[in-house]
Order: sequence, then structure tokens, then C-alpha cells
Amino acid sequence: MKLALLSVYNKTGIVDLARFLINNEYTIISTGGTAKHLRTNNIVITDLAEYTKNPEILSGRVKTLHPSIYAGILNIRSDDSHRQQMVDLDLSNIDLVAVNLYPFEKVVALSPDDKATCIENIDIGGVCLLRAAAKNHESVYVLSSPGQYDQFRNNLEEICRKKLAIKAYSATCSYDMAIRDWMAGETNAITRRYLPEKQLKYGCNPNQTKAMILSADNMGLPFKILNGQPGYINVLDAINSWYLVREIRESLGMDAAASFKHVSPAGVALGSPLTEYESTLFKIGTVGSNIDRNDISNITAAYLRARNCDPKSSFGDFISVNAKVDITLANVIKNCVSDGIIAPSYDDDALEILRQKKKGAFIVLKMDPRANKSATEYREYLGLVLSQTANLYTPTKDDLIDIATKNKGVSETVKNDMVMSLITLKYTQSNSVGFAYRGQMIGIGAGQQSRIDCVRLARMKAETWFLRRHPRIHEFKFADGVKRQERINAIIQFIEDDFTDIEYNMWKKQFAEVPIPFTSTERKTYLSYVDNVILASDAFFPFRDSIDKASKIGVKYIVQPGGSIADESVIKACDEYDMIMVKTGMRLFHH
Repeated sequence: MKLALLSVYNKTGIVDLARFLINNEYTIISTGGTAKHLRTNNIVITDLAEYTKNPEILSGRVKTLHPSIYAGILNIRSDDSHRQQMVDLDLSNIDLVAVNLYPFEKVVALSPDDKATCIENIDIGGVCLLRAAAKNHESVYVLSSPGQYDQFRNNLEEICRKKLAIKAYSATCSYDMAIRDWMAGETNAITRRYLPEKQLKYGCNPNQTKAMILSADNMGLPFKILNGQPGYINVLDAINSWYLVREIRESLGMDAAASFKHVSPAGVALGSPLTEYESTLFKIGTVGSNIDRNDISNITAAYLRARNCDPKSSFGDFISVNAKVDITLANVIKNCVSDGIIAPSYDDDALEILRQKKKGAFIVLKMDPRANKSATEYREYLGLVLSQTANLYTPTKDDLIDIATKNKGVSETVKNDMVMSLITLKYTQSNSVGFAYRGQMIGIGAGQQSRIDCVRLARMKAETWFLRRHPRIHEFKFADGVKRQERINAIIQFIEDDFTDIEYNMWKKQFAEVPIPFTSTERKTYLSYVDNVILASDAFFPFRDSIDKASKIGVKYIVQPGGSIADESVIKACDEYDMIMVKTGMRLFHH
């Protein structure tokens, strides 16, 4: 006879579990409310008091604490003396324990000062049962959460008892910590409780082999892994990029996509129908060459633009979109060198395409769109733990009221791009600035120690973005067999014009006809027609030099927090260049 002990506060799924156990020749022991619930659903059970031949006492405080229960759980099946004692005492093995605990944390959250109620919701028997079953996990299944029932039923032969035991100890550890915090009166408790959720491929580097995702305070993961095995940096890219595009949805109500590399965006773009020019451009040197323009959805257009903000950096990116992934987007991604994607949902046919990418190793994450950030962030590093209030501020058009310059005309389209820029910088490693143009972040300077260097880096990328659209680029005649990314890199090398002799000779072999380099006059003249570019900064400009440099690439609008002692000279510089500068008053550092 196989015995299962079921004693749960949260009765979700317990009836289905009980039926499964009976169908698999288990006899069920149960107690109290669980027994009543099972009987109401026509499940045959044995009352625990009948099994132990002892009634519940002390108003239910003592019911499962009995030698026949713990001997049934804890005896070592392979130990001859244990087996003989079980026979002598006429006791049976208990092979499965399903327990979840009184909702102490919920009760405390609702009534922290009601000491008597809080005390009565400290579970004793349930914790003891979980610990005992987990200790003897080589012989006993222990189910500590309703979320485990489906996996247990569907994979009974393969289920890992040790993993179930670890989950049980994590549950009791978390429970005890919560009680400790309440009894110690720590309303701002710093105790952190981590539950292992998923082994990662590796850490930041392959030699950092022990890496995993853990959930804090039993919150679980905010996403489901539909395909692939993410690594440490993949998870950082996924979470940062997801909240970036989600905040664009919340603030502007628009489709958006982000292309992330090394925990900063390489490109971000809003979704809207592609122009005929964009469609032609994307087919020539980048992605989507086998997609009909009329079939491209807004979210696909958003990713095409994001990928093409800085296509050299986006090689091997992690993708984030704030709308359902359709088959058109999946077909575009199929032709890109990318590591993975995070999105709120997927069409079935799109998911099947993505699962086949990278020989089945492409990472596909489904984000819970309702998952919110914790109010407090913690970071552990080299034995220290830092905490801070999470940056829950989301930039909106309401932040664009304080126009400091003489020129004050800002259109709704420009405001959209300003908000997109600010949200982008909120998730870019600081110091950071970004250039935006017609719904795209065309140049992002991330993680520089000096703001002027951020501007230089971002401006170089923005200039490359514009020069890639020069008519001469479209006339390039590549040699047969030159791949898409090789063409992208060759075009950017041509624009940057920074070859060694050896490098130049190798570069020329990619062309059927070698292009004639831009002259400095040709380059300068083409860029002189650029106008209406937006420059956004995550913090104030300490000097006017950033404004002077930005003027060389057609910047018309600037959005930044302000608050520098140099604000007056920065505003004066903007007026001299007939720029419009908006001050938000909100710094957006991100580290």
C-alpha cells in the first residue's frame, strides 16, 4: 500500500492531485479542512485522527505531530532495523507529502498589529512535515506548492525528488524569515530570500560555470523560457530591454522594439508603416530582403528600424518587442544573427519558426506583461549588498513643459521622439546620450566617463546612420557570395574610412567594383542638409561643448534634466544655434 498525506491551506489543484494519486494506487490520509474539501468532491480519504488513533488537540495546534506520521515519512527504507521497527509497531511508509503553509505573510501584511491573529497563522505541523519529507527525499515525494502538481502528474517517472526537496526547504526558509522579520519588528526588513529557479548556460564568461536565476521572496520568474538556455548577460539584456519597450507602450501607447547588446540598447524604434524608401534600404544591406513590404506589421517595422539604428553593434543582439510576435517578424528575425527575444506573446506559427533558429538554441522568453518591478532594488557584489529605491519614474509628455530657450515650438511627433529618447537612456549604461530622428535612436553613446565623449561617440554613430543613406551607397556593386552582415560591415568601414593598408586590400575584395572614397567636402556637404535631430541626455550638460558638437549633425531639439551651474551658458549656446531645449528636472542614471 502506498500512502499520501495531504494537508494544505491553499487547496488549488488538490482535488485533481488526489484523483491522480488514487488512480495510481495511493491511499490518502488527510486532516481538517483538506479532508472536508476532498470529501465534498467525492474523494475517499482516511482521516488523520483515525490513522494515528489520536484526535486533534489544543484547538488544532497539534494534529500531524505524531510518531506514526513521522516514522512513516522518515524511516530509511533500506535500513533493516528501521524496517523491523516499522513491522513491530505496525506502521506504514508514507510515500508522498503534499503540504502548503498558513498564509503568514499575507496575514501580517493585512494586520501587522494583530498579534494574536499573526501568531495563530504561524504554521508548525506543515513546516515539520515539509522538512521531514525533504530530508528523506530519496524515498518520499514532497510537494510544497500547487504549482508543482501538474509537473508531478505529467512526469511522475522523471520527477526529481531532490529538486522537490530543495523547493520545500526554500519554502520553509522563506517562511521562517518572514516570521523572524515580523517578530523582530523590522518593517523595512533587509532579509532576502532566494529560491533557485533555473540553471543558466554560464555567467558573464564561460569560465564562470556556476550561474543561475533565483527568484526573490518566492515571487517566481516574471517570464517563461519557451526555448533555449539563456546565459547571465542574456537575462540582463532581456529584463532591461523589456522594461524599456513596455514603458514606451505605457507612456506613448505605441509599438516599439529594442535591439540590446551588453546591457545597453544598440537601437530603439517606434512602430509605424515603413516608407517605400525604408523598404528599399532594408532590402539592400540589412534584414528583411525576403519580406513583402505590404505584409510588414508595425511591430516588425519597429524591429527593422531598431536593428538598423546601429547594425554593426546589433550583430548578435537580444531583441525585445512590446507586442505579439507575428509570423512576419519571426521571418525577419530568422535571417538575423541574434541570441534571443523577449515579448509578451507569440503566434503559434511564429514561435515554431523561432524555435528552429540556431539549431534549436535560439532563446525565446515570454514576459508576463503584468510583472512589475519591486519597490526596492538590491545588488550584491564582492560581499557587499547595496539597496536603493527602484527608479519607477516613467518619462511622459508631461515632462516636456519647461522649455528654456527662446525658440519654443515642439510638435507632437518631436515629443514622441523625446519621450522615446528619455526612456531609452533610462535603460542605457551611464553616462549616456542619444540622438533620435523620426522614431529611431540613430546614435547612442553609453557608459563613458565624460559627457562630451558620450556625445562624440553617439554623433559618430548618427553620422554613420545618415551616410549609409547616401545615394552612392546604393550603387555599391558587391562581389558574389558576400553575406548580408559582411555588406553592412563593409559599408560602415567605407564611411568610417580608417583602414590600414592590409585591411584596405582585404576590404576591396568584397566588391565587383571598388567604391571611390568620400571626399571630406562630399561628406560635409551631405551632412549639412541634416536637420531636426533630437539630442537627449540622462544628466545635465556640465559645459556648452556638447551643444557645439551636436550642432554639427543638425540637432534642432535637446532634452535633458538641467540643474547644472552651467545651465545658463548651455541655454545661451542653444539660442545661438537656434535650438529648442527642454529641461525635465529628472536625472536618469543607470548602472
